[in-house]
Amino acid sequence: MEGPVALTKSAELNGFLDSLCTFLVRAGAYPKKLPCAQALLGSTGRTLVDLASAISTGTVTYQPDLAAQCAAEASSLPCTQTAFDTLWDDCSLAFEATVAADGACHGDFECLAGTTCSGACAGWEVVSCCTGTCKPTNVTTNPNPTVFVADGESCTAAGTACESLTSYCDRTNGICTPRLPVGSSCTQEDSCVGYAFCNEGACRKRPTLGEKCKLAAGGYAECLPGGCDQNDVCSMTNFVVKCF
Repeated sequence: MEGPVALTKSAELNGFLDSLCTFLVRAGAYPKKLPCAQALLGSTGRTLVDLASAISTGTVTYQPDLAAQCAAEASSLPCTQTAFDTLWDDCSLAFEATVAADGACHGDFECLAGTTCSGACAGWEVVSCCTGTCKPTNVTTNPNPTVFVADGESCTAAGTACESLTSYCDRTNGICTPRLPVGSSCTQEDSCVGYAFCNEGACRKRPTLGEKCKLAAGGYAECLPGGCDQNDVCSMTNFVVKCF
């Protein structure tokens, strides 16, 4: 059995990543928690790196009881998109902001409810640091939210998607269908489990760190995690600066 995530020097962040990845492995998005945690840490750029610093400096406080609730939900919630959105929100509650309006900040996670961090540097490959200020949030509502449908239901209408993370919209019959395991025959790109892809008629595992990502038949496979570097090998390529 795979142990808890121990990817960073922050026990709080490791717990957060462990909970999310427990859920995502159950949902078939990743084969194990480690590549999942590496992918999440890489895709968030500076956000999680700075969150750990915010806990140390006190601009964010950590709530162990809410973190424990998050971990419990990760093992019990159904593997659906709605459940994952709920899990993400609930796990985020373990990190409580303390910076009031007009206070200095490095990210939204430091600003009290109703405010966001305006003017701070953000993004994947930030190579310099700057601070922002917590300012009132401009709330916008999506006028056309996605409608999630269950397995066996039609997913062809505009704005619809499969609710189950373990399913895909089969274009041959237009209904939500369980994803195919590695080794299965396939014809549709998104028909395989999340950590695989359809290549030359079969579901194949996506390459992981240190493995070749250039395909023999041409093109590139999506890495799990990281991205293809100049040597056609999967690596963690984004450059992240710790800003405080």
